[in-house]
Amino acid sequence: MLTTNEFTTIIAGAVGACMICLLPVTAAAAKQGDDIVVSSSNAMRQWQKQTTAELDRALMIEPMGATTENAIVQISFTLDEDGKAENLQFYNQDGTNLERGVAKRAIERLTHLGDVPVDHPRDARFLASIIFANDALSYSKLRGRLGKMEEARLASADGRRQYLALGY
Repeated sequence: MLTTNEFTTIIAGAVGACMICLLPVTAAAAKQGDDIVVSSSNAMRQWQKQTTAELDRALMIEPMGATTENAIVQISFTLDEDGKAENLQFYNQDGTNLERGVAKRAIERLTHLGDVPVDHPRDARFLASIIFANDALSYSKLRGRLGKMEEARLASADGRRQYLALGY
Protein backbone atom coordinates (compact mmCIF):
# COMPACT_ATOMS: atom_id res chain seq x y z
CA MET A 1 0.00 0.00 0.00
CA LEU A 2 1.10 3.53 -0.65
CA THR A 3 1.21 6.39 1.75
CA THR A 4 -0.72 9.54 0.94
CA ASN A 5 2.41 11.21 -0.44
CA GLU A 6 3.17 8.21 -2.65
CA PHE A 7 -0.46 8.16 -3.82
CA THR A 8 -0.17 11.84 -4.73
CA THR A 9 3.06 11.25 -6.63
CA ILE A 10 1.69 8.37 -8.71
CA ILE A 11 -1.53 10.22 -9.56
CA ALA A 12 0.39 13.40 -10.44
CA GLY A 13 2.71 11.42 -12.69
CA ALA A 14 -0.18 9.69 -14.39
CA VAL A 15 -2.06 12.91 -14.89
CA GLY A 16 0.96 14.79 -16.17
CA ALA A 17 1.73 12.04 -18.65
CA CYS A 18 -1.68 11.35 -20.09
CA MET A 19 -4.58 13.16 -18.50
CA ILE A 20 -5.53 15.82 -20.99
CA CYS A 21 -4.61 15.03 -24.55
CA LEU A 22 -7.58 16.11 -26.57
CA LEU A 23 -7.55 14.13 -29.75
CA PRO A 24 -7.90 16.21 -32.91
CA VAL A 25 -11.08 14.43 -33.91
CA THR A 26 -14.39 15.74 -35.07
CA ALA A 27 -17.14 14.99 -32.58
CA ALA A 28 -20.78 14.56 -33.44
CA ALA A 29 -23.06 17.29 -32.21
CA ALA A 30 -26.39 16.67 -30.56
CA LYS A 31 -28.13 17.34 -33.87
CA GLN A 32 -27.53 14.67 -36.49
CA GLY A 33 -25.12 15.82 -39.18
CA ASP A 34 -23.63 18.79 -37.31
CA ASP A 35 -19.94 18.53 -36.50
CA ILE A 36 -17.92 20.02 -33.69
CA VAL A 37 -15.05 21.85 -35.34
CA VAL A 38 -11.83 22.80 -33.56
CA SER A 39 -11.24 26.49 -34.19
CA SER A 40 -7.43 26.57 -33.73
CA SER A 41 -4.84 23.95 -32.88
CA ASN A 42 -2.84 26.61 -30.99
CA ALA A 43 -5.89 27.53 -28.95
CA MET A 44 -6.57 23.84 -28.35
CA ARG A 45 -3.04 23.27 -27.01
CA GLN A 46 -3.42 26.23 -24.65
CA TRP A 47 -6.80 24.95 -23.46
CA GLN A 48 -5.30 21.50 -22.95
CA LYS A 49 -2.45 22.92 -20.88
CA GLN A 50 -4.81 24.90 -18.62
CA THR A 51 -7.26 22.03 -18.25
CA THR A 52 -4.45 19.56 -17.50
CA ALA A 53 -3.16 21.77 -14.68
CA GLU A 54 -6.68 22.22 -13.33
CA LEU A 55 -7.41 18.49 -13.41
CA ASP A 56 -4.05 17.72 -11.76
CA ARG A 57 -5.04 19.99 -8.88
CA ALA A 58 -8.56 18.54 -8.72
CA LEU A 59 -7.24 14.98 -8.46
CA MET A 60 -5.01 15.95 -5.53
CA ILE A 61 -7.97 17.02 -3.37
CA GLU A 62 -8.75 13.73 -1.71
CA PRO A 63 -9.07 12.43 1.84
CA MET A 64 -5.89 11.67 3.74
CA GLY A 65 -5.04 7.99 3.74
CA ALA A 66 -6.99 7.20 0.56
CA THR A 67 -5.47 4.13 -1.09
CA THR A 68 -6.59 3.37 -4.60
CA GLU A 69 -6.38 0.22 -6.68
CA ASN A 70 -4.92 0.04 -10.19
CA ALA A 71 -7.67 1.04 -12.61
CA ILE A 72 -8.68 3.03 -15.66
CA VAL A 73 -11.80 5.01 -14.88
CA GLN A 74 -13.59 6.44 -17.90
CA ILE A 75 -16.37 8.98 -17.57
CA SER A 76 -18.41 10.47 -20.38
CA PHE A 77 -20.07 13.85 -20.02
CA THR A 78 -21.43 16.92 -21.75
CA LEU A 79 -21.33 20.59 -20.77
CA ASP A 80 -24.06 22.67 -19.20
CA GLU A 81 -24.77 26.30 -20.12
CA ASP A 82 -22.08 27.43 -17.66
CA GLY A 83 -19.42 25.18 -19.21
CA LYS A 84 -19.40 22.74 -16.29
CA ALA A 85 -19.49 18.96 -16.73
CA GLU A 86 -22.96 17.45 -16.62
CA ASN A 87 -24.58 14.11 -17.40
CA LEU A 88 -21.55 12.27 -16.02
CA GLN A 89 -21.73 8.55 -16.70
CA PHE A 90 -19.17 5.84 -16.10
CA TYR A 91 -18.14 4.55 -19.50
CA ASN A 92 -16.40 1.39 -18.30
CA GLN A 93 -16.65 -0.87 -15.26
CA ASP A 94 -13.10 -0.39 -13.92
CA GLY A 95 -12.33 0.86 -10.46
CA THR A 96 -13.87 0.65 -7.03
CA ASN A 97 -16.17 3.27 -5.58
CA LEU A 98 -13.07 5.12 -4.33
CA GLU A 99 -11.44 5.52 -7.77
CA ARG A 100 -14.77 6.32 -9.40
CA GLY A 101 -15.54 8.92 -6.75
CA VAL A 102 -12.11 10.55 -7.05
CA ALA A 103 -12.43 10.73 -10.85
CA LYS A 104 -15.99 12.05 -10.79
CA ARG A 105 -15.27 14.75 -8.22
CA ALA A 106 -12.16 15.85 -10.15
CA ILE A 107 -14.16 16.30 -13.35
CA GLU A 108 -16.94 18.13 -11.50
CA ARG A 109 -14.35 20.60 -10.17
CA LEU A 110 -13.16 21.65 -13.64
CA THR A 111 -14.15 25.22 -14.50
CA HIS A 112 -12.48 25.76 -17.91
CA LEU A 113 -14.23 23.02 -19.88
CA GLY A 114 -16.53 25.56 -21.53
CA ASP A 115 -13.49 27.36 -22.92
CA VAL A 116 -12.75 24.41 -25.25
CA PRO A 117 -12.05 25.99 -28.66
CA VAL A 118 -14.70 24.17 -30.69
CA ASP A 119 -17.88 25.33 -32.34
CA HIS A 120 -20.92 24.58 -30.15
CA PRO A 121 -19.15 23.23 -27.03
CA ARG A 122 -22.49 22.36 -25.40
CA ASP A 123 -23.11 19.88 -28.22
CA ALA A 124 -19.77 18.14 -27.73
CA ARG A 125 -19.50 14.84 -25.89
CA PHE A 126 -16.38 14.25 -23.81
CA LEU A 127 -14.77 11.06 -22.56
CA ALA A 128 -12.24 11.39 -19.73
CA SER A 129 -9.89 8.46 -19.07
CA ILE A 130 -8.07 8.58 -15.74
CA ILE A 131 -5.38 6.07 -14.83
CA PHE A 132 -4.92 5.12 -11.17
CA ALA A 133 -1.65 3.24 -10.64
CA ASN A 134 0.17 2.19 -7.48
CA ASP A 135 3.58 2.02 -9.19
CA ALA A 136 5.34 2.79 -12.48
CA LEU A 137 5.02 -0.76 -13.83
CA SER A 138 1.27 -0.82 -13.21
CA TYR A 139 0.97 2.59 -14.83
CA SER A 140 2.84 1.40 -17.92
CA LYS A 141 0.59 -1.66 -18.26
CA LEU A 142 -2.57 0.40 -17.78
CA ARG A 143 -1.36 3.00 -20.28
CA GLY A 144 -0.91 0.23 -22.87
CA ARG A 145 -4.35 -1.15 -22.07
CA LEU A 146 -5.87 2.32 -22.43
CA GLY A 147 -4.20 2.69 -25.82
CA LYS A 148 -5.83 -0.53 -27.02
CA MET A 149 -9.18 0.55 -25.61
CA GLU A 150 -8.93 3.87 -27.46
CA GLU A 151 -7.98 2.15 -30.73
CA ALA A 152 -11.06 -0.06 -30.43
CA ARG A 153 -13.28 2.90 -29.55
CA LEU A 154 -12.08 4.95 -32.53
CA ALA A 155 -12.48 1.99 -34.87
CA SER A 156 -16.06 1.37 -33.75
CA ALA A 157 -18.89 2.08 -36.15
CA ASP A 158 -21.19 3.49 -33.49
CA GLY A 159 -21.35 6.77 -31.54
CA ARG A 160 -18.44 5.81 -29.26
CA ARG A 161 -15.97 7.20 -31.78
CA GLN A 162 -17.56 10.65 -31.63
CA TYR A 163 -16.32 11.64 -28.16
CA LEU A 164 -13.69 14.31 -27.61
CA ALA A 165 -11.24 12.17 -25.64
CA LEU A 166 -9.47 13.46 -22.56
CA GLY A 167 -6.70 11.38 -21.11
CA TYR A 168 -5.31 9.70 -24.17
